[in-house]
Amino acid sequence: MNFATAVRAINKLLRALRPNTFGSSWIRHHAPDVYSFIQKNVRAESGGVDWDRFTRALDRKLQRRWKPSRRGRLPEGFRDKKGVEIILKKYRDKLYTFLSPADANDRQTRDIISIALVRIAQHGNLAAKQEIMKLLRYTVDEWIEQHPREKGSGLVPCRDNPVRCLALQLLLLVRPQNFLAHLYCNFLRRSCCYSPENNF
Repeated sequence: MNFATAVRAINKLLRALRPNTFGSSWIRHHAPDVYSFIQKNVRAESGGVDWDRFTRALDRKLQRRWKPSRRGRLPEGFRDKKGVEIILKKYRDKLYTFLSPADANDRQTRDIISIALVRIAQHGNLAAKQEIMKLLRYTVDEWIEQHPREKGSGLVPCRDNPVRCLALQLLLLVRPQNFLAHLYCNFLRRSCCYSPENNF
């Protein structure tokens, strides 16, 4: 078994059994071989199973049924730069994707890096939160450049309602693999303001 066959197996099972929701325990019960493969081979940089990577590979309609373990509130903040450094070292040559992604592959890589950082930020890691917010500056600048309407409309300022506010809310509410997508949708709706000089 490899990653692709594991994804195909779960896609097929979900279409056949049609559960309203599913999680890791559902996979363990209905596809123990796939579950065992994921446990051993689909690992996050910071440790543990990378369920975000696996569910992101499923058919888009089926992804919506994924129900991860309830996170509740973020734990009290702590700083662990080691976990962040592991991620940044692995993707050191790909950090440009936050500033200027060349194609769909670059955007996918940006998503993967974001997912890794958001995941550990959701466990209360302040260093990861600080790093993802720093990288988002470049991404939002790129979005503004891509949308002339926003570029020329003074989408700046508003210290009380910057991307930072929305992003911190999304860290509480959104699965890591959906983080950038939700942020981008809200950017298009202009529900936040942004300024490179904001103190993230």
